[in-house]
Amino acid sequence: MKIIQLIGTRDKSDFALYLAHALTAVKKRVLVLDTTTNEIYRHGYTRLTQDKYIYELQQIDILCSVKDWADAEAKLLQVDEKPDNYDCIILDADNIQSILADWPKPASTLYLSDSERMNIIRDVPLLHRFLDNRFFDEYNLTELRQVHFESSYKLPSDYVLLLMNNRIEFSEESAIIDFDDLGSLLKGKMQHDQIIPYRQLSKEYKELLNGIACELFEDLDVRYVGKAARNSWFSLRPKKVKEEIIGKPIGG
Repeated sequence: MKIIQLIGTRDKSDFALYLAHALTAVKKRVLVLDTTTNEIYRHGYTRLTQDKYIYELQQIDILCSVKDWADAEAKLLQVDEKPDNYDCIILDADNIQSILADWPKPASTLYLSDSERMNIIRDVPLLHRFLDNRFFDEYNLTELRQVHFESSYKLPSDYVLLLMNNRIEFSEESAIIDFDDLGSLLKGKMQHDQIIPYRQLSKEYKELLNGIACELFEDLDVRYVGKAARNSWFSLRPKKVKEEIIGKPIGG
């Protein structure tokens, strides 16, 4: 079981689901943990009521309202699941409480950023706390991998570094994704039509996702992942919905 941690106050849900899609296309079982402040996945992608927690979107399991690892385990247990049943767990964290919560060591941590001033201003204290967190020292991390999504208004590449007084370094594996005016349209398609439009992503975006998948699982080949993800099509067939089993809050 591999954990990939996504940090930053930017809405990272579309990235997480695209990455999960690339992995499920090559037969990896994926769980997305929603620890976001505004429960982005619950309200944006699922059809859950507030007293339910788990949802399946195109063979990707989404667990909502997660506080920490123990909470995730408890919620999964109610549907006869456990973390080890998954090949990959994608943890989406956009707040300091989630960053400081108790999680297992991630196989990879990505900082997702954009040029929105609000996100940048909120990212600075979050990144400082991430650096102060015991995980950063325990895991001997000296730099962070950034994935930056450009907008039509471009900022200097070292803007965040300057705001943090160069306390952090971004690794050579960091990437910049060019602005794509289809981005919001594709996200809306996922949210409203329950379809992951992976094939419509830009070539550089798909190459990044495929590369991350292969870094997590050495048995994968980039060309194989890319072909599988492009050709993957999961029908939205009727199924026994897991959230009906997990309909009560923990302890309810």
